[in-house]
Amino acid sequence: MSLSIEIRLPPQVSQTNSYALGNVDESLQRARLNPRDELWQHLLHLTESDGITTAKSLEIYEAAIECFPNTPSLQLAYLKKIMSKNSLKTEQQLEDLLKLSLKTPSVEICALYISFIRNQRSVVTLMETYKSVLDLVGHEADSWFLWDQYIRLTEEIRGHIALREVLHEVVKIPMMNLPDFWELLEAYEHKYHESTAEETLAGLLPLYAKALRVHAEYLRHMRLLDPSPTPGPRQTTDKINSILPASPLSSVSVGQLMRRWEAYLRWEESDPLSLRERSMATYINRLRNVYVKAVVRLRFCPEVWYMAYKWWLSVGDADEGLLQLKMGVKANNDREAVSLLLNAALADALELRDEQDQARSLYQQLLSQLRTALFSRRDLVSIGDIAKDFGLAYIMRMRFEMRNKGLTAAWSVFHEAMEDAPVIPWLVFEEAAKIACSCTIRDRNDLAFIAFEAGMAHFASDIDYVICYLDWLISIDDRKRAQCLFESVIDTFSGEDAAQLWDRWSRYMYRTGDLDSIQEVEKRMARIYGLADLRLSLSLFSSASLTFTRNVTRKGRQAYAKGNTSLGAPR
Repeated sequence: MSLSIEIRLPPQVSQTNSYALGNVDESLQRARLNPRDELWQHLLHLTESDGITTAKSLEIYEAAIECFPNTPSLQLAYLKKIMSKNSLKTEQQLEDLLKLSLKTPSVEICALYISFIRNQRSVVTLMETYKSVLDLVGHEADSWFLWDQYIRLTEEIRGHIALREVLHEVVKIPMMNLPDFWELLEAYEHKYHESTAEETLAGLLPLYAKALRVHAEYLRHMRLLDPSPTPGPRQTTDKINSILPASPLSSVSVGQLMRRWEAYLRWEESDPLSLRERSMATYINRLRNVYVKAVVRLRFCPEVWYMAYKWWLSVGDADEGLLQLKMGVKANNDREAVSLLLNAALADALELRDEQDQARSLYQQLLSQLRTALFSRRDLVSIGDIAKDFGLAYIMRMRFEMRNKGLTAAWSVFHEAMEDAPVIPWLVFEEAAKIACSCTIRDRNDLAFIAFEAGMAHFASDIDYVICYLDWLISIDDRKRAQCLFESVIDTFSGEDAAQLWDRWSRYMYRTGDLDSIQEVEKRMARIYGLADLRLSLSLFSSASLTFTRNVTRKGRQAYAKGNTSLGAPR
């Protein structure tokens, strides 16, 4: 059997002398610092050139495997490089290395391991190896040739009685060449069990038909995930595993690819083969392999790691779910991107395990990384996105400290956040105020007031923040402070922004003010607008306000509707 390996290069890289790597050690060090760098592709191409030593090639492969775990193409290339040099490893060392590589769900790696065992061990050991390998990858669509070899070996070593059990199992698996196995089963049953053949086949036919349908649906998903030509009979249908995460897939964008993977993963989770009814262990093993492939291909997409975490939780394995989060955080915490989603999920998982110190350390590390990323960016879009994450990270950490250590610890985080105030969103100040309000201390409103006032130093020109602050003061019926805030900012806004402030303030006055205060508000608004529609619900107005509304001019209403009237405070 030919075990092919493919490591795709960027289109601009030629096969001769298209790039200058300079010192290999320096290039390798640079690539380690940035897993997304296409330099990895160039380094891997270099391993096959004549001008590099075997030791240096192996060093590159080992570094790549550490950076991109469970990538079959890297594992295969590394193993084949070692096996081509008999003096590099002892037989036992090589076997141990092959066994370790079986953690990567790859039919070709399993085939390589079987090939090694066939040449080194007894037939009994070979049979046991086939069985263990098929337990690992026997449900894969590309495992048909391993089943074919196992069937022949079973018939040769254990006879036709043992063969029946294998044939009954294989026709239920959605894989290539499945009709050939069904024909083999038909011939077997008619040859050795003629009297019960039709009944046996009729009982297996629904499962066989379901396997055919599921395989067809699987191929449809694979064509979307990897729009490359249909493979030959001994090639893998899962070429996606041979591409490093940093490499683009055809012309499909990362966003499109993520959506296609999500659809495929949801389909697999739906258990189209009804495996859970027959064997929960088989279902878990199949989905485990599917998710390993997903995080290999979309290593830098936090969403797929999070899906893996949630799936492991759904099958009751919180430890494996936690491991997925930790690996996902490691993969997405480089200088290019920091995943708030994965860090938050991991912090929550650690907190649920009463590992508060680790969760606290994770939050501190996350804030440090976001701060570094924020001040290293130049484009405004990236800065805005990171600033939002930065603020959310502070909010989550304040809530964490409030849950575990109380207000003092949460307020300490808020003071830390204020040092980053030029770049954090105003939501952090709002959250600090809400946390203070949730306490039972007597001066909780005064503490919240301090938080909001601190935010005014940075967000007094942000209408959303001012409205939030004013709404809070109104909600606690602090008329004095609410009026002070309103009067201090109303002259700084115009147009729709000022209209929102007048709307809030007039509603509050109509509901709680005395008649003199209400009429004073109406006089001010009449001087400014001279219009009827003050964006207020008439049902909230006093009788005096209804008189005011009827007497304003049509001209004023039209001007307001067109947005031509300045909505600032009266001069």
